[in-house]
Amino acid sequence: MATPPPASSGAAPLVLVVGAGPVGLTAADLLGALGVRVLVVERHATTSDDAKAISLDDESLRTLQLAGLDEAVHPIIVPGTGTRYYGVGGRPLVHARGTGERRYGHPFKNPFAQPISSASCAPLSTASRTSTFASGPASWN
Repeated sequence: MATPPPASSGAAPLVLVVGAGPVGLTAADLLGALGVRVLVVERHATTSDDAKAISLDDESLRTLQLAGLDEAVHPIIVPGTGTRYYGVGGRPLVHARGTGERRYGHPFKNPFAQPISSASCAPLSTASRTSTFASGPASWN
């Protein structure tokens, strides 16, 4: 695990982000885009094989844009096609899609294949420019 710099070092404030899931990495990327040094800790050495999401909405893409990641994520999504949800026996339940209007400059529903491998996610992160990553069980001495 990385050790924070001493307070007298004059380094930028250090922020601890616990968990390198979608929310933790996005928070680290947003802070990193602002030049804030971040320490991200994660108990697992690799990503999960279990799907956590199937689409990004327009507000999520706007958040990724703030972190400088919107262009990197475009090859992974299928913009504006909506998301279809199915019930028992494959019976269609709903097709969630927007009106076509781009409220936040991005299409409303943007599906993607999940899980995305950690190798394909690595180039998406700007957090590595200002962040230190640590994984494994924490030891508190």
